[in-house]
Amino acid sequence: LLQHDIPESVCNRALDETHQFFQRPLEEKMTISYEDSPSFRGYMPLGVENTEGRVDGRDQIEYAAEYDLQHHLQHQQQHPTGNAAL
Repeated sequence: LLQHDIPESVCNRALDETHQFFQRPLEEKMTISYEDSPSFRGYMPLGVENTEGRVDGRDQIEYAAEYDLQHHLQHQQQHPTGNAAL
């Protein structure tokens, strides 16, 4: 992220929360699977994502801005149980 006005404390908290999420057991991470989201947002386990037909060697979480009903990404983010901070 370059040239933004997000406070450093917010960026640091986001990194900390993200690190904690990826330390959780797979079963827990799968409670917010992207497969359960109409907008394909949520957790994607290792080996699911690919780039140009090649499997990416990572697990990840997809998220985006929440828009109003005029936009195609109109669904709310999924949050792990007990942690809406993510």
